[in-house]
Amino acid sequence: MNHLIPTIAPAPQGPGFRLAAVLLAATAVSLTAQTDPASGAEATTRKDPEVLELSPFTVTSSNDVGFVAASSLAGGRIATALKDTPVAYSVITSEFLEAFNLTDVAQAATWTVNSQSDVADGTGSAFGTTTTGTLKLRGSGVNTPTRNFFPYVITPDSYNLDRVDFARGPNAVLFGAGGIGGTLNSVTKQALTGKELQSLRLQFGSWNKVRVTGDVNHPFHGDKGAVRFNFLKEQAETWRENEWSEKWGVALAAKYNLTDRLSIRLEGEIGKRREAKALTAMRDRLSSWDGVTVFDGQLAVALTQAQRAAAGVSGPTAMRWVTNAGFPGGTLLNFGNLYTTDALGQNGTLANTGRINGVPIRTPGFSLQNTAVVDDYTGIPADRWAAALRGSPFFTVPTREQTPLWSSDVPTYEEEGKDLAAYINYQLGDNLFIEIAGDMNEGNKIGNTAVRRGLEELYIDIQKTLPNGQPNPNFLHPYTEFMEYRNIRDDDVKNFRVQAVYSRDFSKGWFTGKMNFSLMGGINIERNQARARTLLLPLASARVGAGTAAQNFTGLDARAWVDNDEYSQFGVYTRLYLDQENKDYRPADETPFSIVNPVTGVTESITPKWMYDTRRVDNNRDGLRKYKFFQTAGNFDLFKNKLVLIGAFRRDFAQLQDRRVIQPGDEVAGWDGNSITFRPPAPDDYFNLMYQPKNAAGVVTGPAIIAATRPRTRVNSVNLAQPQYANDRFQDDFDSPVLSPIVNTFTMGGVVNIRPWLGVYANRSRTFSLTPPQTQVDGTLSPPTASEGDDFGIRFTLPNGRLAVSIGGFTSFQARESFNMPFNFKDSYNQIAAAPVIGDLSPGGRNNRDVAPFPDNVYSTRTRNMDGLELDVTANLTPNWRLMLNVGKSEGQYTNQSPDIIAYFASQDATSRAILADAGVIIDAQNNASINPIYNDPLLINVGRVTTAVNGWNTLQDVVIPNTVSVPQSITGLSKWVGNIASDYRFRGGFLKGLRVGLGVNYRGPMVLGFRGSDTIVDPNNPLVAIDDPTVDATTPVMSPRQWRTVGSLSYTFRLQSNRTLQLDLNIDNLLDDNDVIYSTAFGGQSATYLRPRTDISSPARITVPGLYSYVLPRNFTLSARLNF
Repeated sequence: MNHLIPTIAPAPQGPGFRLAAVLLAATAVSLTAQTDPASGAEATTRKDPEVLELSPFTVTSSNDVGFVAASSLAGGRIATALKDTPVAYSVITSEFLEAFNLTDVAQAATWTVNSQSDVADGTGSAFGTTTTGTLKLRGSGVNTPTRNFFPYVITPDSYNLDRVDFARGPNAVLFGAGGIGGTLNSVTKQALTGKELQSLRLQFGSWNKVRVTGDVNHPFHGDKGAVRFNFLKEQAETWRENEWSEKWGVALAAKYNLTDRLSIRLEGEIGKRREAKALTAMRDRLSSWDGVTVFDGQLAVALTQAQRAAAGVSGPTAMRWVTNAGFPGGTLLNFGNLYTTDALGQNGTLANTGRINGVPIRTPGFSLQNTAVVDDYTGIPADRWAAALRGSPFFTVPTREQTPLWSSDVPTYEEEGKDLAAYINYQLGDNLFIEIAGDMNEGNKIGNTAVRRGLEELYIDIQKTLPNGQPNPNFLHPYTEFMEYRNIRDDDVKNFRVQAVYSRDFSKGWFTGKMNFSLMGGINIERNQARARTLLLPLASARVGAGTAAQNFTGLDARAWVDNDEYSQFGVYTRLYLDQENKDYRPADETPFSIVNPVTGVTESITPKWMYDTRRVDNNRDGLRKYKFFQTAGNFDLFKNKLVLIGAFRRDFAQLQDRRVIQPGDEVAGWDGNSITFRPPAPDDYFNLMYQPKNAAGVVTGPAIIAATRPRTRVNSVNLAQPQYANDRFQDDFDSPVLSPIVNTFTMGGVVNIRPWLGVYANRSRTFSLTPPQTQVDGTLSPPTASEGDDFGIRFTLPNGRLAVSIGGFTSFQARESFNMPFNFKDSYNQIAAAPVIGDLSPGGRNNRDVAPFPDNVYSTRTRNMDGLELDVTANLTPNWRLMLNVGKSEGQYTNQSPDIIAYFASQDATSRAILADAGVIIDAQNNASINPIYNDPLLINVGRVTTAVNGWNTLQDVVIPNTVSVPQSITGLSKWVGNIASDYRFRGGFLKGLRVGLGVNYRGPMVLGFRGSDTIVDPNNPLVAIDDPTVDATTPVMSPRQWRTVGSLSYTFRLQSNRTLQLDLNIDNLLDDNDVIYSTAFGGQSATYLRPRTDISSPARITVPGLYSYVLPRNFTLSARLNF
């Protein structure tokens, strides 16, 4: 067992510890200011109306008033009034959820203190990612969400929630393992004894939205027990073509008081959601087309690169098996060896560079390949689409509302969730409270990865005839085509905890107060199963290339079918023309298709098979995070609530394990792709494995070196292990070693209530994080990371929920934070590794220097330092006027970034150059790569693969390396200023009597998107060459514009007979109809920034600009009717 104890460097003695002195002084002041017990109302001990008499384990919304919450478990996991808790903790109450029609936790999070949401272009759902994965607190991603303080892996809707809590900063005592940002906790509606409750709410909204929710609570057995039933049904379209969503859920809660001291509570929920959503915009694969060049089948002689650049086309393509509603039924046509339109891009060789209306592009790094075709104009000539508009009478410039989605009810994302929880509470004597609780929940998600496998890539069909020789009825029509690929993510969490609290009031004159001691132990087991399946043709033979360069491969099995291109040559593709009448797409499945055998030319029947994409190791793995913990806490309310001290200690015995599959070439001959084989566990000497290089005859050729990657050779389109190393062991033969850290964390702080309405607080806490299995550049798992933070400030509180104001500051520090390297790091090296040697035209050909591809995600580490100020105001200013206001200011830096990645750049440089040279690539004095004209022939090299490798090298040199630095950088994704304000007022008199009016505003300041280390200016001594821009560097941020969003609401309640009420609500989202784009940080293989010409495409100088974005929803309306009876 590899025992690691995360350590954290001592943080500077910041304002949090300096405030300790203030706390002591304030305590003295508050004590001397006490009223004599005989002199006034304060003589009544602890009977103020805001004092809460609760079970120490329970927080309910019944004591919340309007937008003001009363209590939390932030006092060391002991129920405590919010004014007496020293941590940064905010609550979105049930009344706020309803007033502004917040139907899920992600929407609620946009209104809490110092929060952001980074949705990127909507790619996340294709990978099985829920909306809560896009949320940030204090500029950092939220930890695993919890429900009733149990980790929760289902996307939560608000239909069965009482409130949503947000704890900012690191705090393992509250939530267990986590990061620096904080955690959200949703509190469910519980069964209520002694209260009948029935309500039904019906909503109609823009874009055919219909939502129905119900809430029924029924006591029984003389009010000893109760059951509560909540249900949800919702369906809606969106403002964009063919997008829709639907979800349903049912939740049942029950409670029974077996005795006055013993009760049991059960909760269960099941639900499902489905949706079809496109990305923000279709992607460019046509802007380079000259509007003239078209084709009539395969060419006898392939075009040179210069000819392709002049025509703005790409190809010849590899095998591409395509179906479309307009093709002969049950037929797959092979569009291999043909040409398609291409996107604009710069090439270091002038003759091979892209052109816009004949003007060559001279700006290094400029490319529109797969960039958005809408709302992306920076540095792009206005006549970008002129040639396409001239050449195709069917092409129109796409709009925001237009998507390539099908019209059928096939989802792009599905999720099923189940949750079951049980709580047993027992009171022993007057002072000892015991709770035994358990929860198990699972979320099963399927992402239809069509949006990342071609659906969004927009072409114009420039083939006059179909591959079967028939006239092409869609000649010159725009289209997209995609392969069948599914990301399957199954998460399962099981939790058990036991907690005992000794709670006792004491009265010793001025020392009167209350003490709480807590002891808790438990276990948390989180299992994450990832699978990826793709529909492939089991072709026993394949023919690749054209003319004399064509090669036949026979005897193929799933080792070759799976280990192929990202857009597999054996895949089944569906083509959808944007203007085709019938877009009733149904996924191709394991049903027979008619094809023309690419080797024999004979028509035959073949049945596609769903196969595991084990080429993507990260998409097929089993992860385990397991925690056994115990913690103890003390919560002391002293001197008649003048001083509250809270402290807790927690120890976790954790385990992190990652089971990965073997590579396709390691499967047995004849493997069918329908099963997976896991790697064996890592041996004890994993980090000491060595081997001696040998030639094919087994003769040693060099000294022993680290055995990181097993050498392989491409044989008949299969990457087979080289036989001379059969008796050697390599690290990539095994799983990564299991991590088993033992971690100690704590929280300690206090509140001094100088007056009943005025208090000061300070707190220091620590947490740790065992991330989901994340692979570093050397193949090992990311180590645990520790975080520490201080919170301090002043609170103003008035009784009966009239006012709660917190003005606070924070500092935080996280060492060895694991983060996903930008996609262009991984992609650049993988593109280079995928470059086949000169003469290798095989499907899936690769380098011959034993360089394996990276998995989909590569992680490194960095240190995060942050500080900031926060204002949190909730108030019931009058019985009719409610207010919520919060502002957050955050600043921070990354330090000690990517040490392993920076070292990798240097260690891999010579190998990458050698791979490119083997593939026929030359690199000039400025480090720009291009294909050697001697080899730039599709009869000699795989031009498409090698061109991609050239682009990968140039991206590496132009973008990745200049911006990957160890010097401090601003935190990406962080807005310095974040604010929200919402208020509503109900008229109690006049002709408006009974009408409630509400208004809310979200503000998000400029956000750091990336850095300008790649910016250049024209060399004053040579206008054809660019030099580094001396005014900016890798620490100069690229910023997004600020964002505003306004919402409004109207409500009126009718009093009916028998104490029934009917409440009508009108909610207006985006009241001012703002239509700006929202820029995001990098996510899911998309860069957050682009390189664009500083002036125009004829200039060699470039500048870094924002790239990845999403849209604000246009103004929309929801009308609700709620009947309480």
